[in-house]
Amino acid sequence: MRIKESSRMIVLFIIFLSAIGVGALLNTYRLTDQHKEIGNQLLSATEAIDKLVAGSDILTMGIRGYAATGNEQFKNDFQIELSVTRGRDKALITLRGLNLAPAEIEQIETSKANSDALIPLENEAFDAVDRGDLKRASDLVFGEEYKRRKDSIIKPLIQTRMELKSRLLKEQEILSESITLYKTATVIVFFLLIITVVLVMLLFFQRKIAIPLNILTEDTQKLIDGDKTVRFRLKDALSELANLASALESFRIAKENIERQQWLKAGLTDITERVHQADTVEKFSRALLESLCPLMMAGTAIIYLRDEKNGSLEGVAGYGAMSQNAQDIVFSLEEGLVGEAFRTKKPVILNEIPSSYMRIRSGIGESLPHTIVILPIVMNEVPSLCIELGLLADLTEQRRELLNDLPQVISPHIEVLFRNLHTQELLDATVKQAASLEATSLALQEAKEAAEGAAKAKSDFLANMSHEIRTPMNAVIGMSHLALRTNLSPQQKNYLTKIKDAGHHQRYFGFLKN
Repeated sequence: MRIKESSRMIVLFIIFLSAIGVGALLNTYRLTDQHKEIGNQLLSATEAIDKLVAGSDILTMGIRGYAATGNEQFKNDFQIELSVTRGRDKALITLRGLNLAPAEIEQIETSKANSDALIPLENEAFDAVDRGDLKRASDLVFGEEYKRRKDSIIKPLIQTRMELKSRLLKEQEILSESITLYKTATVIVFFLLIITVVLVMLLFFQRKIAIPLNILTEDTQKLIDGDKTVRFRLKDALSELANLASALESFRIAKENIERQQWLKAGLTDITERVHQADTVEKFSRALLESLCPLMMAGTAIIYLRDEKNGSLEGVAGYGAMSQNAQDIVFSLEEGLVGEAFRTKKPVILNEIPSSYMRIRSGIGESLPHTIVILPIVMNEVPSLCIELGLLADLTEQRRELLNDLPQVISPHIEVLFRNLHTQELLDATVKQAASLEATSLALQEAKEAAEGAAKAKSDFLANMSHEIRTPMNAVIGMSHLALRTNLSPQQKNYLTKIKDAGHHQRYFGFLKN
């Protein structure tokens, strides 16, 4: 075969392989973008559904708080959410624009319709409170009918979120498999190209082509094997190889970004799901640490809660070595690095740990923390938190990004938790007040019955005494009257007249009459 024809075949073969490689690489980027878009869609849909649930919960807390206490603030919160904030309507608009499945949109709109249908019942409860009929209002918003209709709002949203998550994660999994396939195809094509070029041009471009290609090959394999230190940089290479290295470096950066975002979203999702189930501050803090510490490679940790009464920071839950005595630790806002971090609202990071610090122990050894991170989570409406972590490794950019996103993720859950606890306190106080009023009413009823019994006994006694006195007195008066008709001495007549007049005395007969 002539050299020209051989060269043409080789060139065509190289072009063919290059087209396949570029196509595989472009498909990798395209699928990667789709994978990222699906992840963003899942996050946006989950956030919108959570906002829809939160909007419904705000309405429920508003009417229940108003029905339980009559406090106008609850009514204002209800009206602001319904007419001003309109979180439910905005969340529904967002969900409609996310290109969800028709069945998912239908379930979400059904839930929104059920939420709107509940408003007349809540308005009826408002009217009952305005009339002073708190019992009627409480029966309406704490009754079984209200709970059933509330469930018809929340349950479809929860089911939709689960179905949506399952569907999108499955799509991501399929895309991940395709991405892996295209990555493998890209590597294979590049290897074929490398082999072809080396065999044909070994004598001419060994220094400019063969050696750089070998470097690219090794680095590519390291990247496939999971080596995070690989960097695609070539010196003294032809422009084509330099471009190839740049493409592989872009691919590595894109892969690294995707993996970091996947790790970050998976970690935040796990934290969100675990803290969402907590119904007390202690359970919330423990669930947060149990999810966060493995992600941060923390061997010990503690969460402080600000006491709104005295302004101090008190330990509520610990992890590792701090799990037993966390509640014994108290800081003022002017004391130590914990107080400084909380006061400045900025994280504190320590890299050189003194030997006097608490050591992290396990069954096979012990060590000082490599890095200490103090992260304040400061909010205006509810008590704030401060998290102190003792890391066994460096604070990498990936872990730093997790800490940066953590406050925005858990703050809504903290607010909901404390508002639920406050609502429960108000409900308990209302129940105690109702029980006290019931006991007072029962005591008044018993006192009334005792007074009525005493009055009846008195009336019966006077009636009997009146009868017993009238009979002999009438006899005395009658006999005195008959005796005055007989022949009497003046002295006897005087005595009998006084007896008769005394018997007819007005006060005496008035007493008998009464």
